[in-house]
Amino acid sequence: MELLDDNQMRTINMTNATGLRKWVEKPTLFIKFAGTKAGVKESIGTIKKIANESNAIKFEFARNDVEKKALWSARKVALQGQWFG
Repeated sequence: MELLDDNQMRTINMTNATGLRKWVEKPTLFIKFAGTKAGVKESIGTIKKIANESNAIKFEFARNDVEKKALWSARKVALQGQWFG
């Protein structure tokens, strides 16, 4: 789990390293789930419920390997950008 702030999310958008996608430039929580398919599905449901109850702006999760790569590459870009910004 990692929390990226608005500046880190802006860095992701400025580098365009994750393709044409533009990320919301607000604090963003990245969570990686592991385990059985049923366990991951249950965990996603729980986090989605918490996000909704907490008035999160948006909740999304990777549904396949391509989406997973985009989500996690965004996080890596933001962390690398801190050193160059």
